[in-house]
Amino acid sequence: ATATPSPTPTPSPTPEPPPFTKYEVQSGDTLSAIANRFGTTIQRLVEINGLENQDVILNVGQELLVPTEPETP
Repeated sequence: ATATPSPTPTPSPTPEPPPFTKYEVQSGDTLSAIANRFGTTIQRLVEINGLENQDVILNVGQELLVPTEPETP
């Protein structure tokens, strides 16, 4: 009788990090300041978060999704 070779385990793929992370709005934050901090644009933040426009008033404690990677031109 011949030995049956055992199957070679295949490594599981590393999960991709989520493209966004949550950011809690702090006192004095503006979309412009948040965009600058996370290397993105105001328009991108508006799109990601389904905001009406870039002039929306942010509330302290409000959660926004921000990109985890800076935008590349």
